[in-house]
Amino acid sequence: MATQPDDEAVHGRLLHVNYVAGDPAARGEIFLRYFEALKTHLHIYVRRKQLFLRGGDIDDVVEEAVIDALTSYFSRPAAYDPTRRGLLGYLKMSAEGDFKNRFTREVGREAGLESDFVELDDTGWNSVADGGIDPVDAIEDEQVAGALLARAETIVETEEERIVLRFMLERERSTAVYALALGITARTPKEQRAEVSRIKDRLTKRIRRGLLDESPD
Repeated sequence: MATQPDDEAVHGRLLHVNYVAGDPAARGEIFLRYFEALKTHLHIYVRRKQLFLRGGDIDDVVEEAVIDALTSYFSRPAAYDPTRRGLLGYLKMSAEGDFKNRFTREVGREAGLESDFVELDDTGWNSVADGGIDPVDAIEDEQVAGALLARAETIVETEEERIVLRFMLERERSTAVYALALGITARTPKEQRAEVSRIKDRLTKRIRRGLLDESPD
């Protein structure tokens, strides 16, 4: 979900209350509701500040900052005061701080380069960030993706499968993203990869069976 939903004040607080109360589905709901929204927010921030790393991928810094913000919330939900702001607003503020920290470290790591980062004018940024994507095509793609997601979700049997399926459809490849959404970050990286692969394999087999069942005689 790329924009703040109209019911965020109510829904965000409910998700927070459920998570603090130990609802096993709340963590995944929070991750799926806010992960893309936070990435979009940081990309807008990067564009507004006209930031561009010469020797690294700023998209990676954005995603890592979002993971940092969500990890921090999941680890210390009591730090969030729902009487002061909505959950999305709190996570945006946290993600911005984490992005600044990571970006600063990345700049320091590249200190030996000719320039730590370059500022682009609007024309230059648009050519880099937007890639010439037609907004009408983007809307149509989103509608198609939504229809495919609705159909694909009929095969899921557990909350963890629903989370993994959504990221599979988005072509997410980072194990860290899956691990955080599934709540298995305490495991070793090897165990995380194995668990994610196990769920993916289970879903893939079920999808293939479904395709065979739908094939004409």
